[in-house]
Amino acid sequence: MENGGNIVSTKKPAWIFSILLPLIAIALILTADALEGPKTAYVGVLAVVPMLAAVFGGTISTAVISGITLASAAFFGMLASDGNVPAQNVRLVIIALVGVLAIWAARQREIQEKERAEIRIEEVRADLLEHHSTTDALTGLLNRRGLEEHLSQGRSPLFFVLVDCDGLRTINQSFGHSAGDEFLNTVGRRLASSFPEAVVARWGGDEFVVLIYQESEDVENHIERTLQEITQRDVHTQSGMAPCELSAGITPWVARRTIQEILMSADQALSEAKKRPDGKLARLLSM
Repeated sequence: MENGGNIVSTKKPAWIFSILLPLIAIALILTADALEGPKTAYVGVLAVVPMLAAVFGGTISTAVISGITLASAAFFGMLASDGNVPAQNVRLVIIALVGVLAIWAARQREIQEKERAEIRIEEVRADLLEHHSTTDALTGLLNRRGLEEHLSQGRSPLFFVLVDCDGLRTINQSFGHSAGDEFLNTVGRRLASSFPEAVVARWGGDEFVVLIYQESEDVENHIERTLQEITQRDVHTQSGMAPCELSAGITPWVARRTIQEILMSADQALSEAKKRPDGKLARLLSM
């Protein structure tokens, strides 16, 4: 839970269960022994205390509690001996043995918890590596590998759109590469929000890919109108406003063709779009 910028934990401190609770148990057991008798009859019950510490605490805290338990039993036996010294000695031996066993059990639990934690860390690390290997670091969109893995899952799109940021070189030269990164980030967000049912990826450099899955009677014109709307707004960067100049090549997806062949068709359509004098937007290449 977060309060005023600080994180407030609702988890109880471990020392309450691993140290305080066993100490309270020792006090209660010896008090009951002293009040009810016969004296030292309850001392053997103290053998459960080190195990209680081992359940909640670590090796060190369990060793401390085991030592306190044995010392308390021996000291209480000297003050309140019932004359049965052999029985008291047996109780002390049992408490000592249980204490050693409790320390060993706590250590084994720590080792297992560490191993489980390392496994979880490795799983998270593997997930992060997989995420970074398929995600573009700048825009957060899929990268080329991520797009290829998406396409390998079997569902084929209807159209493959290759988008080129025409003015990126000018922006880099005029405003700097930081502004160019801002421009690419904005274009990526606009594409993703303008095509919510599509898959948007950064193909590399100044190129993006949009996979269109939504069926529509007027899908080609819809794609072109959407791209035109994106370019109507300039891109705000820290160094100034930059015109959102895009070219796009659109090609239908044909299942019998490889992604390289479809990419070549989209790239050909993109080249045709760049030759157009009316804004260099979408150009459909029929197949």
